[in-house]
Amino acid sequence: MEQRRTVLLADTSTEFRILLREAMEKTGEFLVEIAQTGDEVLEKVQEQEPDILIMDVILPGLGDHSIFCVNLQGGV
Repeated sequence: MEQRRTVLLADTSTEFRILLREAMEKTGEFLVEIAQTGDEVLEKVQEQEPDILIMDVILPGLGDHSIFCVNLQGGV
């Protein structure tokens, strides 16, 4: 059996997070982790090294998202 890919889903909308998480996990291909703030995203990326990041570009605590993207590319 193929290993499920880890997805980090970061969005302030509870409804969106629930819908997307349920749809993705239902396929059996993804394990979805949730973050609601930029600080949570940075922490979870560092700890869990997700395969996929789905993120709202406007998150509390994120600041300049271009700096955040550079951090992800270079390793947090």
